[in-house]
Amino acid sequence: PWHFDQEGHMRFKFQRFWGLFFLALLCACLLMLCWHKAESRRAEQLYQEAAQLVSLPSSTHDALASDTVRTGLDLSPLREINSDVVCWIEIPGVLSYPVLQGEDNAYYLSHAWDGTENTAGSIFLDYRASPNLTDFHTLIYGHRMRDGSMFGSLKQYSDAGFWQLHPSIYLSDEEGTRQYAIFAAYEVGLTEIVYRQDLSKEDRQELIQYGLNHSVIETGIVPTSTDTIITLSTCTGRGYDARWVVQAVQCREK
Repeated sequence: PWHFDQEGHMRFKFQRFWGLFFLALLCACLLMLCWHKAESRRAEQLYQEAAQLVSLPSSTHDALASDTVRTGLDLSPLREINSDVVCWIEIPGVLSYPVLQGEDNAYYLSHAWDGTENTAGSIFLDYRASPNLTDFHTLIYGHRMRDGSMFGSLKQYSDAGFWQLHPSIYLSDEEGTRQYAIFAAYEVGLTEIVYRQDLSKEDRQELIQYGLNHSVIETGIVPTSTDTIITLSTCTGRGYDARWVVQAVQCREK
């Protein structure tokens, strides 16, 4: 009888241990979820403040007064807070944020536009890119946030109907606004030509053709090697090695 009592006691202790373990794990998950929500709310507040500083409407989800952006923006109020501010990116009705550029491609993954730590991070240029956006190809990064903020909405470009409603990207600063026509959207690996630097003339054409061949939407827009291209890059949610990109070519002035 003593043997069975001991065995039952051990089984009870084992079950109690795992019960407490899963309870602690659940509490930790709930705390983490609350923390992420608080970070998201703080990020939203920070970017609303940025929009107010440059006299833009605070909502990034409704159709914005895009004429204000398209005629250029005075970004000096933001640069007084953080000199890493390069320009402002807008896809009307989809997203609207300041664009940063750091000394590497890690800092603004976890820092908001004002330099404070935040898991939402910032939209930022590749650190090797020309800040005046004159390179043939410029990479712009942002998190794929679950609430659709930052570059979380880019996944919707897998639908041609969404592209038809939102076909252009605008980058603005004091010099004016550059309009870019979206020509491709697709998933790509980090080792592909999209992420290569110092492209030769032949490489430029290869990059364009790669985008056209892999795009999941047909836009009918075909850039040339003398054009200027931007690539918006974000995560896919399916591992570190894959990214979702939206590519656009700068519209020529009429």
